[in-house]
Amino acid sequence: METKINSRLFFMGMFCLILAVVLSLLVFRGAFYKRAEENVEAAAGLIASVYNSSPESFDPAALEMGSLRLTLISGEGQVLYENKAAADEMDDHSQREEVIKALSDGSARVTRHSSTLGADTYYCAIRLENGDIIRVSSTTSDMWELYDKAVKIVVLLGFGILLASIVLSVVLTKQLVAPISGLTADLDEIEDKVPYPELRPFAMSLREYRLRERQNEQQRREFTANVSHELKTPLTSISGYAEMLENGMCRPEDVKSFGERIHSEAARLIALVGDIIRLTQMDEADAPPTFEKVDLFELAQNTADRLSLNADRADVAIECRGVSVYVMGNAGMLGEMIYNLCDNAIRYNRPGGHVWMTCGIDEDRRAYIEVRDDGIGIPLEHQSRVFERFYRVDKSHGRETGGTGLGLAIVKHTVSLHGGGISLVSSDGKGTAITVTLPSADS
Repeated sequence: METKINSRLFFMGMFCLILAVVLSLLVFRGAFYKRAEENVEAAAGLIASVYNSSPESFDPAALEMGSLRLTLISGEGQVLYENKAAADEMDDHSQREEVIKALSDGSARVTRHSSTLGADTYYCAIRLENGDIIRVSSTTSDMWELYDKAVKIVVLLGFGILLASIVLSVVLTKQLVAPISGLTADLDEIEDKVPYPELRPFAMSLREYRLRERQNEQQRREFTANVSHELKTPLTSISGYAEMLENGMCRPEDVKSFGERIHSEAARLIALVGDIIRLTQMDEADAPPTFEKVDLFELAQNTADRLSLNADRADVAIECRGVSVYVMGNAGMLGEMIYNLCDNAIRYNRPGGHVWMTCGIDEDRRAYIEVRDDGIGIPLEHQSRVFERFYRVDKSHGRETGGTGLGLAIVKHTVSLHGGGISLVSSDGKGTAITVTLPSADS
């Protein structure tokens, strides 16, 4: 992060610096050239004014012109005075552009190549009162001399600013990043350590992530402990009965009973392992399950057929109600979800009880399936935890009926994967109603 901020600050500063230097040089270029022209014109005007005021005492040789070139030309084009060359050796100037314009217009400003100096030259010529012409000029190289010096100064200043910006970017980045780096020191107190208001959502996300990690770790530990306990119980039972059979400690008439118990515990163990594997696959799935159009009412009818034998044994009647409703989901997972809800309704029922499965569309245009029974119900203090893994309201009753304690956890996970909701209404001794709502495929 620190390297990125440094590099971005550096490149941003360099870009702004280059842009500023280029724009400055472009602006200065025009300003310097204009100023040089004005200097030539001002000198020409001043000399013309002095000459017109006292032509008899005018001595051009006495004028200090510096790099400026001064030429006095007669109205016929003869060079009378020249400070940069011998006047008597110069040819006729009557056809010079600036001379022609000065004679006709009174003054002229021309840039052209000078045959005398062999360089491009800017001329300012003014016609005097006696008809002569005073001409002041400067080569363009002389005019750009000050600009060239200024360019060097600007470039050097730019490099200095660039070096200063590098140092400042490093210092500022360290000052900016230091408080952020300290955020992770104590995530529990991160709210009090947020250095910038803009980082508050990020800090809250870190804190929530930390809390979720702790919760997940706690759930993993509880899950491991519960799995160990749940596996140990049937294995201990199987091992005990098998040992008694192996050592001949049971009567011949008890062999069948022991075998049935071993078979029952093994079946329970297989169911438990299957549920554990299923939950693990849901938790660790790298890709979402494949969805298709599924009829919940058809799945409910299939579930009633599959559980009819169990229901008959428990003396519980199953009834399907409602109409066909379609959702986009995984048929296998939804079928298992309904199976678990209906299986629980049978297990925790009483002889002569009923289980009703109802499908339809609610007022929010969402598909729903309700599994309701008139069984033993769930006490209010347990209702918020029945969807937790391995949680049982009555552990002894759960083991007697062969439950693994994972059925409703699988139901909740399946509903979550399908973007649905689940609600529970129950009264102790009067039955339970669990309703699952899912997005309708037709809405």
